[in-house]
Amino acid sequence: MTLKRAQALGDLRSLRSRGLPLLRVELGRAPSKVWAALAEAAERAAGS
Repeated sequence: MTLKRAQALGDLRSLRSRGLPLLRVELGRAPSKVWAALAEAAERAAGS
């Protein structure tokens, strides 16, 4: 497990243990495409 992934997992567990909302996104090998799709989905969900 890489250091960044281990840190992210620790953050996720901490937020979850406090009952805070979270969203986990795996960016994969094409992060710019994933961010664009995520932004588009958020805009659709917000009705803009």
